[in-house]
Amino acid sequence: MGWSGLATVRSLTLSGNNLSREGLRALLRSPHAVGLKHLALRDTQLDGQAMAEFEAARKGLRLESLDIGENVLKAVGAEYLAVVPCLRELKSLRLDRCEITQAGARLFAKKATVLDGLRILDVSHNHFGPSGLETLLEREPAELHTLRMRDNDLYFQGAELLAGSPASGPLVELDLSQNHPGAEACQALGRSEHLRSLLVLRVEDNSIPEAAAQSLANSPLGKRLLELDAGVSG
Repeated sequence: MGWSGLATVRSLTLSGNNLSREGLRALLRSPHAVGLKHLALRDTQLDGQAMAEFEAARKGLRLESLDIGENVLKAVGAEYLAVVPCLRELKSLRLDRCEITQAGARLFAKKATVLDGLRILDVSHNHFGPSGLETLLEREPAELHTLRMRDNDLYFQGAELLAGSPASGPLVELDLSQNHPGAEACQALGRSEHLRSLLVLRVEDNSIPEAAAQSLANSPLGKRLLELDAGVSG
């Protein structure tokens, strides 16, 4: 972190290393790191408390993308990340496989300043549930075009929320795989008046009956999509 050449680096990947909280602190406080724009810290043995180090990042650091998936952040980590200044200009955020609970999801969605300009959000394999998704939609993130929520305990209620919310309007890509929404969700999505920008929809690994998947494919939404992934059951 004391290497002066770091000042010329814009994209840094440390994924798969044992970074530790001390290592994260050294990176974020380094005078040579303020030019970083893209940072990948997947599976770096960080926990939720370590996210407090982002609050003390050196003034001037403004990340545009952060991948911190596969770290056990839980609710406390999600809440820390929601309010730190160095993430306020973030365009892409990956928080997949971080064991974020519904309570943590609601806190993040309610407080996150990053949502005002975020384009891509991946929170797959967490536990947002319908209530976490509802809080996210209530923020009406106008720039969010890609939302990945695979395996988040959304069920039918989550699909219904997305189908019925005006906040879904900007979405271009949506992943609802492994949420078991049921056949009714396909009907709700297919007749949605708000998913008008959607071009890619993934609802695979949901045990959707073939008839329901075909109905979705034949709906006005389905006919407009460039890509529809809907695994079916017999």
